[in-house]
Amino acid sequence: MDLSRSAELSLFEKDFEDKKSTIIAVYGRRRVGKSYFLNQYCQDKKGLYFEGLENEKTPVQLAHFKNTIEKQLNDPLLKNMGLKTWAEAFDYLTHYFKTSAHKKVIVFDEVQWMAAGQTKLISLLKFYWDNHWKKLKVQLVLCGSICSYMLTKVIKSKALYGRIDLQLQMLPLRPVHISHILKNKLSKNEVIKYMLLFGGLPKYFELINTRYSFDHNIQNLCFEKNSYFSQEFDKIFYSQFRKHKLHEKIMSLLSKESLTLEKIALALKMQSSGGLKRY
Repeated sequence: MDLSRSAELSLFEKDFEDKKSTIIAVYGRRRVGKSYFLNQYCQDKKGLYFEGLENEKTPVQLAHFKNTIEKQLNDPLLKNMGLKTWAEAFDYLTHYFKTSAHKKVIVFDEVQWMAAGQTKLISLLKFYWDNHWKKLKVQLVLCGSICSYMLTKVIKSKALYGRIDLQLQMLPLRPVHISHILKNKLSKNEVIKYMLLFGGLPKYFELINTRYSFDHNIQNLCFEKNSYFSQEFDKIFYSQFRKHKLHEKIMSLLSKESLTLEKIALALKMQSSGGLKRY
């Protein structure tokens, strides 16, 4: 396990040591390293890891679930099953959880995609938790990169109210951890220069070629045709916000000058109350 996430790992381990079943909710922006951390944690615990597919409907998500879990368990029973609903998938998991008296780990990553943006899946998870899984020593991890979904539909949802034992916001890394990712090949000043541009997002630092200068890397990553960051702005806004185009317009206005809510509403030809205030 990466030492840069030792604090998060400690919280997970402490929760795992609890003999009863527990639910952990994890959220944080894209590129911050949630999936890598959870995948590694699952491997260390011989747990199950499933990541939802972006912009795919339930039948595709279920087929992906079946293929992913079948590979991890090598279970011929699952291989021959035709999962048509999440209830059938969770029935299978219930059967699997009953096969061991030890605590089991299952991670549902990018749960907002797995749920196809709906709340029905969260209500179904609540049913299986209350009636089956909390009696079977399960550590259930629900993770997502759309913070608004995780906060409103999962952490603060009526379905899971009072059931989440630990909620964790995965934060960007500190400079010392970024240096570790770069294998200490750059000076402290160079690390800080990169962090002023990229923040502490490990994904971005994996793109840096330490043989090149700062200017050379920035030119390649940001300004060349079809470079990695040429479309990153659109990707982040699209994945983070349901009404991403409206958020982009607001950000564009504010990047030019400070504006009151009323002036933003006037520029967007919207009412200053209600929806715009939330955005």
